[in-house]
Amino acid sequence: MVGHSLRFDYRMTPAAHWIGIINILIKDQKIEKNNAAYLLASSSVVMADAFIVCWKLKYDYNLIRPISVIQKHIDSEWQSTIDNPAFPEYVSGHSMVSMAVAQFLKNELGKITFEDTTQKKYTSFTKEYDDFIEAAQEAGWSRFYGAL
Repeated sequence: MVGHSLRFDYRMTPAAHWIGIINILIKDQKIEKNNAAYLLASSSVVMADAFIVCWKLKYDYNLIRPISVIQKHIDSEWQSTIDNPAFPEYVSGHSMVSMAVAQFLKNELGKITFEDTTQKKYTSFTKEYDDFIEAAQEAGWSRFYGAL
């Protein structure tokens, strides 16, 4: 971490996850301080802009979540094993923010294979990606498989 001691766990936001990944890249790629500050600040602006657009679209479309449909039309007692947030389903914040920052990082750093170790301290989980776009696409698919 650059100047912070943030705890990353399964509840982390997409922005916190990507900041963790960027901090890993800064260390692994030995990125100098000025460039590191630029990457962190610019990535934060990219993600903030993506969240603004995402939340505007969420409330423009205002689609209900799968749990609501299941409980209304299939089984009123059914509960998801994953907590569902209290805001509209579509569009996916994780997907939108992840792809926006992945495109930014790709433009700035090129195609870099990296290992996401942000969860390692707490879950021993790590994952290697061929590039930023692959990581962003996985974030998008996770929303689909999680019915979130």
